Amino acid sequence: MDKLRSVTLSILIGILLAVGFQSGFWFLPIIALAGFFYQLNSQNIREKFFTTTIVLVLWFGIHVFWMVSLGFDAWILLVIVCILPWLLIIWCSLPISGWGKFFIPMAFVFGIEWLRSNLPWNGFPWGLLAYSQVDGPLVWISRLGGQALVSCAVVLCAIALWQISIRGDVTKAILCIAFIAMLATIGRFAVNESTSTTRIAVIQGSVPTDSADLKTQQRRVLANHLRITTKLARDVDSGLQQKPELVIWPENATDLDPVNNSMAREQIQAVVNVVQTPTLIGGVTWQSNPSGPRNAGLLWLPRTGVKGIYAKKQLVPFGEYIPFRKFVTSRVGRLNQIPTDFVPGNTSGVFDLQNFKFGDVICFEIAYQNHLRTLINEGANLFTVQTNNATYIHRGQAQQQFSIARFRAIEHSRSTAVASTTGFSGIIDPNGEIQEITQEGQAKYLIGDVDLNSAVNFTDRYPNAVTFLFLIGYLWFGIVGVITMLRIRYRAQQASQ
Repeated sequence: MDKLRSVTLSILIGILLAVGFQSGFWFLPIIALAGFFYQLNSQNIREKFFTTTIVLVLWFGIHVFWMVSLGFDAWILLVIVCILPWLLIIWCSLPISGWGKFFIPMAFVFGIEWLRSNLPWNGFPWGLLAYSQVDGPLVWISRLGGQALVSCAVVLCAIALWQISIRGDVTKAILCIAFIAMLATIGRFAVNESTSTTRIAVIQGSVPTDSADLKTQQRRVLANHLRITTKLARDVDSGLQQKPELVIWPENATDLDPVNNSMAREQIQAVVNVVQTPTLIGGVTWQSNPSGPRNAGLLWLPRTGVKGIYAKKQLVPFGEYIPFRKFVTSRVGRLNQIPTDFVPGNTSGVFDLQNFKFGDVICFEIAYQNHLRTLINEGANLFTVQTNNATYIHRGQAQQQFSIARFRAIEHSRSTAVASTTGFSGIIDPNGEIQEITQEGQAKYLIGDVDLNSAVNFTDRYPNAVTFLFLIGYLWFGIVGVITMLRIRYRAQQASQ
């Protein structure tokens, strides 16, 4: 009966963690983790492994189910990559009393999410606990300590809830909640310097759903984005809209090389001339030094053409390049459909227009906080996110990515424009509020005024502060653990004499 109860509770916890990433359900991960730590605290190591595996498989199996668009084998492999670091939590032993009961779980989760964000192949920071909090009060802590501190706050609230529910260390639990509330309040009212505003437009051209050969599909996708941009230009000319200062196309809006393909280059130049506005084009272009394709954002100016290129730095393994290519492709034949590895960029992605700077992020890069911090420290007043969600349309991946974009807007106090081929595209203010948004599959443009901020939050000014504190904590608990072990051994020797 106890085993059945543990399995049932584990299933419930896993489902609650997955659902907690849906908009408006930020409180569910806190409740789920309270139950999770309650269960772990009464189990031996074998029981912990069994129930934790159930929780993790359900949590990440649901959260990244969109990966089945590439095949069930790809989905299973991604779930395994996500859950392996989390299995370390089974070694988390909580003391009966004291502050260690509250802080040891935080230290474990901090380390686990660091591993997930960095390993293997630069990690896959999708489904971090912090991203579930975009609609809740804990998200404001991100301005003080980034995503890591928000994840730790979720864990601390969960431990506090568990202690209050069993009438354990209630006083310490209430103090922890008060401390978290204080941090959230400070973050909420942190200085948010809006120096000015600018008007931007986001283009979502959509992708045809009927099957076509590759070249035909590429031409049609480009034509869709040219058509929507032309409509924007006509609406500006007719007075229906005010002229924007920046137009943003999504990732892969043209897979016909916009630099080296004369037809694509001439069509893009023509539409940029018509709209008379600098336009950020998302496309694949072949460059030299080293030779190879780049997944790039190209700043295109009226009359003069390409002013600058940002090539995506954080490439997706097995999507944009194949690690151990010769070995892997000989065993997984369909990976030969990626005949050439993309080349990562080596610049930050900050573009300097006359009145402001904006920092570009391409697709999954939005989940990597160090990239965003680089943009801030190089003076970006605005974030642009170029993404192509066509592969995962109507499977939930686009919603998750858009939520991460909202989190980043709050974390760095920057307006954020998301341009997707198929949705969700949107304009987000520095407090994470959605000003404009499309639906999936629509072909339309969005236009609106956005704040241009110059303030640098504490988390960007001191990006390693949280890591430093946890390293001190690891060292402290390590020293205490060694001293305790030596004392026990000494007392045992004394007793045997």
